[in-house]
Amino acid sequence: MDSYMDSYTESKFRSDIAQMAFNLSVFLLLCGTCVLLTGAFRPSEGKGKGKGKECRCPKGWTQYQDYCYIYQDYNRAFADAERVCQLFHGNLVSICDEVENAVILQLIRDHNDGNLTDTWIGLHDTLEEGDYLWTDGTFLRFEDFGVLPTPPEADGNDCVEIEDFDGRWDDDNCTDLNPYVCIRPVCINAN
Repeated sequence: MDSYMDSYTESKFRSDIAQMAFNLSVFLLLCGTCVLLTGAFRPSEGKGKGKGKECRCPKGWTQYQDYCYIYQDYNRAFADAERVCQLFHGNLVSICDEVENAVILQLIRDHNDGNLTDTWIGLHDTLEEGDYLWTDGTFLRFEDFGVLPTPPEADGNDCVEIEDFDGRWDDDNCTDLNPYVCIRPVCINAN
């Protein structure tokens, strides 16, 4: 009877261990999927330099951390500007913090004799009025809207620009023609 119980206990123990390992694997997979779907971080390809990756900013682009930025002095509607940025393996710029915002403002000034000009960034609320998203799919965590006579979502404009007079953000008509700033990772697939 003891050998029967020993083999049953050992068998049950192995089964329990296998089930726990499976549950842990599923849990880790779900956690990783949730992080990716919620945009909890901005993927940083700049650290994964390897085969098939080009890890430098193209000529004319400015590097800040793991990203490259370029000011495009060609007036385009918001959607057209986004399409051009995608051709460069990027998007209209998404701005994550005050320092990055200052980098973008300086980039605009550098191309306009020290002045600011109305410039598209990748923020919009075209899907749901007042619910701002970046064109790269990340959620809004930093904002720099100026003091407006009406809240930004109340005027029916859906695309965000940096204003020429104060450098603050303002939503505007998406069909207006503005220069724009693109962002792309330092490292992209070279294929």
